[in-house]
Amino acid sequence: MAFRSVEAIENDAPKTPPPSCFRFNSPLVQVCLIGLVCFCCPGMFNALSGMGGGGQVEHSAANNANTALYTTFTVFGLLGDGFYNVLGPRLILVAGCSTYIL
Repeated sequence: MAFRSVEAIENDAPKTPPPSCFRFNSPLVQVCLIGLVCFCCPGMFNALSGMGGGGQVEHSAANNANTALYTTFTVFGLLGDGFYNVLGPRLILVAGCSTYIL
């Protein structure tokens, strides 16, 4: 077995690409993407709500859906921290994930 020099060992190492300033896994790009999504979502929600339930002639369905949505936000916004303190994060996440697809 022959001994190799340090230069030969370094030359055999795989080359890594030079660092790029635009990586999808960099914190700056992640924050910009989340900011873009959070900026666009309220506008799309308001545009669809302003059309009256997606252009439906009857506005009562959209009004009832918004009432149910904001009532749910209010109830779980006020009681959610108590549920979290009593049940813990694991059971809260299981409940949230199991009902997400509904």
